[in-house]
Amino acid sequence: MATSILTPSQVLGNYYLDTRWHLLETAAMLDRAQRGEVAHPEDESMKTDLRAQLLREALDVLASDSPEPNRTERLLMIFTKLDPKNEERKD
Repeated sequence: MATSILTPSQVLGNYYLDTRWHLLETAAMLDRAQRGEVAHPEDESMKTDLRAQLLREALDVLASDSPEPNRTERLLMIFTKLDPKNEERKD
């Protein structure tokens, strides 16, 4: 059975609310980090931590007008830069 490609209208209808929720959650995380920077100016993690850099790169990819629909692949390539065994966690 062949899979048909959804119309843009179908994609919006099927995925808009979930995608909106994920974007709001991302914005909330960035707001928390920004408030943390103000409260703890000695912590420069948002400037020096690789995870913060990768998130900024990912946001740039999402905001870009790509001639090809390859954002997922591009994000995967960005996030593979973070090797879990080298990740420093400050939880």
